[in-house]
Amino acid sequence: MNHNSTAFVGCDRGKCCACFGPKGGIQNYCSSNCTAINGGTVTTKAFVWFWVRTRMPKRLWKRCMEFVVKNSAGKHEKHFIDPQTGTAHKGSCSGKLRSFLNGGTLTVSDKESFDKIPDVPGLLSYRKDDKQLYVNQGSKWQALSTEQEFEQIKKQIQSQETKIQNQETKIQNQEKKIQSQGNMIKKLEELTVGFETNLKTNSDRKHEKYLTLITDQENIYDEVKFVNVSISSLGVFGESTNTLFDMLHDLKYDEQCIKYVKKKIIATCIRTSYYIFFRRNKDWNNPELLNF
Repeated sequence: MNHNSTAFVGCDRGKCCACFGPKGGIQNYCSSNCTAINGGTVTTKAFVWFWVRTRMPKRLWKRCMEFVVKNSAGKHEKHFIDPQTGTAHKGSCSGKLRSFLNGGTLTVSDKESFDKIPDVPGLLSYRKDDKQLYVNQGSKWQALSTEQEFEQIKKQIQSQETKIQNQETKIQNQEKKIQSQGNMIKKLEELTVGFETNLKTNSDRKHEKYLTLITDQENIYDEVKFVNVSISSLGVFGESTNTLFDMLHDLKYDEQCIKYVKKKIIATCIRTSYYIFFRRNKDWNNPELLNF
C-alpha cells in the first residue's frame, strides 16, 4: 500500500489481512503493513464478495455533476463528470454528450467525439464512421484488427517469409559457387607453382647440359690437330707447328700471310665441321677422322 484507505483486502509487505472501519465511516482506517488507524479493524479471517457491473444502470445515464477548478493561469474553469466514463472534462453538463456507454464499450459517432474520450487504459471504443474498434493504451488508441485483416496480414507475412527463404537459397548457391571457384583458383595456383618449378628445373638442367656441351666442344677444339698438308708448300710452318695458336704465333711477322692463313684455316674448319656433323657424323676420336 502506498496510501491509506477506507478498506483493504489483500497482502502488503508480506502480511495478508482484511481491514475495514465502522459502518458508514468515511475516514481512512487502514494503513500499510496491515495496520489499523482511526479505529479501524484488522482481521486475518474474512469473507469478501465483489459485485462487478459491466453496464451502468440506465437511471444514472442522464445524471451529470459540475465543478469549478482553477487553471494554471489562475482563472476558474467549469468542468463536469462524464456520466458514462466517470472522468472529468472541461465544460458544463448543458453541452450535448455525443458519447454513450454501450455494454462496456464506448461508442462514438465520429473522430471528433473519439478525440474527446479521456485516456483510460483498457477502455474500448467503437467508431461508427469507420466501423473500427479501438482499445486505449494509456496515452494512445490502438485499432483492433478484424479476423479478415489478420488473415491478410498473415498471408503477407508468409509471402515475405517465402521471399526471404528464396533469397537465402540464392545466397547459399552463390556461396557454393564462390567456394567452388575458390577451389579452382587454388588448384590453378598449385599447378602454376608446379609448372614454374618444373620449368625452372628443366631450364636449369638444359642450361647445365648446354654448358657441358660447350665445355666439351671447347676441349675437343683444343685437341684438334691441324696438319699442314694443304699449305705446307708455303714453307711457313715448321714440324713443331701443329695447333692454331702456334700457327698464328709464327705468322705474326707477315700480315698478308696471316690473312691468307686465316682464310684457309676458316675454310678448312667449315669443310671439316660439315663433313663431321652432316656427312659422316663420326666421333672426334675416330681413327678414320683423325687420319683425315
